[in-house]
Amino acid sequence: MFKWRRRACVEPKTGRCGADRISVMTGFFWRLRGAATGEREVRAEIWRLGTRHFGRPLEGALGELKAPGLSSDRAQLLRACVRKLQSD
Repeated sequence: MFKWRRRACVEPKTGRCGADRISVMTGFFWRLRGAATGEREVRAEIWRLGTRHFGRPLEGALGELKAPGLSSDRAQLLRACVRKLQSD
């Protein structure tokens, strides 16, 4: 049978695992990525806008951008949808 070997990851100076530092940096970059709107997310939202606004996703997105009480994340997603629809 296989015997899984565990890699020694403890750094001699700190006594901590180097993977801790990597996971912190990964979390940091993951949060930064959350600020950007992904292509898949934009395509999915365009599909939902087309469904909600009877096949007119661009007009729907522009109308929803004018609505009061819009969160900044939602506004960013709608702006990305508008850019994508206007470029196609």
